[in-house]
Amino acid sequence: MKKLITILSIILILILVVGSAYLVDMNAMNNNKPVIFSTWGYDYAPPENNKDINTNTELEFDIQEYVKNIEENILKSKESKTFDITLTEELYGKELTEFMEAIEVDEVLGTIVTDEESFVTIIPMTDFLDNQNYYFEEGKLVAYKEDFMGIGGSVTYYFKDNELIYIDETKIEEEMNFVNEDEENILKRASTVYEQIVLRKRIN
Repeated sequence: MKKLITILSIILILILVVGSAYLVDMNAMNNNKPVIFSTWGYDYAPPENNKDINTNTELEFDIQEYVKNIEENILKSKESKTFDITLTEELYGKELTEFMEAIEVDEVLGTIVTDEESFVTIIPMTDFLDNQNYYFEEGKLVAYKEDFMGIGGSVTYYFKDNELIYIDETKIEEEMNFVNEDEENILKRASTVYEQIVLRKRIN
């Protein structure tokens, strides 16, 4: 009888230890922190192993708080205005030129939605190109979001002082893979978007 009680006690202790370890690691993953024991079979990349997160100690701010503030500012944006425009590679990227060459057309129209200050959304008038969203603070790009219209999902790139600090992928299915853009290309297009759309509309 004593042996049975001892064995049951050991099993109970093991269950408590494993359960506690599981809860600790699940809490760490939910808060985007490194796990202590294991990822327990979940597809999870700890921050120190994720090349999309800048862990430079000179960045004296919390990324999650930064992202939250940007999203709150986006929601507070002023009333938006809408107008049509002929898209160019400088505004939209090389994907536009490749698309035009593939279907042999001379131009692609798009719709611009902007508050003429903090955000610009580019909506191509074709289902084969994705929506692009730029968010600015005092003329600097703080976030760029691409909505994948055909397959669903989106990728948001967050910037601080023209430096990419975080990439947030929203997937419809776990096995979805996104091709991440080069940050220099995003910043270059953002500068063109701001000059040709935000500043132009201010002047007009």
